[in-house]
Amino acid sequence: MDFRDRPIIIISKCLGFEPCRYNGQMVRCPFIEKLAPYVHIEVVCPEVGIGLPTPRKPIRLVNSPEGIRVYEPSANNDYTYKMSDFIKEYINNITSVDGFILKSRSPSCGVKDVRIYEGKDKSASARAGKGIFASELSKKYKDIPIEDEGRLSNLRIREHFLTRLFTLHSFKKVMKEESLTELLKFHQKNKFLIKAYNQGEYRSLEAIIRVAVSNHSLFVEERLRNPLSEPKAIEAAEEYKKVAEMYSIHLKKAFSRMPRYTNYINVFLEIYKSFEKDISKEEREFILKTIEKFKTGRLPSLVPLNVLRAYVIKFNNKAMINQSIWEPYPEELMDLSDSGK
Repeated sequence: MDFRDRPIIIISKCLGFEPCRYNGQMVRCPFIEKLAPYVHIEVVCPEVGIGLPTPRKPIRLVNSPEGIRVYEPSANNDYTYKMSDFIKEYINNITSVDGFILKSRSPSCGVKDVRIYEGKDKSASARAGKGIFASELSKKYKDIPIEDEGRLSNLRIREHFLTRLFTLHSFKKVMKEESLTELLKFHQKNKFLIKAYNQGEYRSLEAIIRVAVSNHSLFVEERLRNPLSEPKAIEAAEEYKKVAEMYSIHLKKAFSRMPRYTNYINVFLEIYKSFEKDISKEEREFILKTIEKFKTGRLPSLVPLNVLRAYVIKFNNKAMINQSIWEPYPEELMDLSDSGK
């Protein structure tokens, strides 16, 4: 896959870019350092954005009848309106973005496990929720990946984030091309990856493609009989737009959640059956044991994928060699480390 056209990622400024945390420090994130050459990075710090100094007194989120308040306990300051204005203006000025990596547990940026207190008192109980900035981003950008650096230390979450990021960004380029040929190429290249994520949505995408190809074939035959008039050209462009938008809806649904391991196993077996008769009994047993180890959680998906890929290359299976499932994101970002969290 060609990754030269890089996705745009918005990242919390304190994650290795500037010491702007409440304690005047920043957090080094090795994953972001590895990711940096393959994406365009923009940074943000909502607290600095509303004019708070660095270092500063901690702020917290407090529940109230009017909603979540942004509160500074030490000076009894309420920054809710300032933060709300900043978030609205910031989001309205985003022209293009493919993903977010935010600071974990931050009252503004945390995507999970942020403490939301039930009162202003020090002894007030707290529940887990989202930071106020992350919460608004989640409402506006439901279809793109939003994660924090802590969760990205988990292998499965990291793989899902990267796969979703680069696949959906790749599709954005297809949308700009306004070409059914390019859409067909994208679908063909990503078919095994989509199947591995969501087989129901894969079937929906297959149906969309079948109808599009059928209509396109009829249109081409008519065009060969008669010169293409301007109204017909406009009609064709509008028809393609409808197809691409419908495809986009189901593609985003397919990647909205982490894949079930059973989907991956089905795809592994489908690939395996393409060369099963051409290998020895010992090789068949080895491959099936490798898939079984993935099933029981003893191996990550990258291991059976690489084993299967070696055989696809060996037997020069041209229909499978260029599938995106082998490398859904840059190979240099493939990392088997896992925090276990």
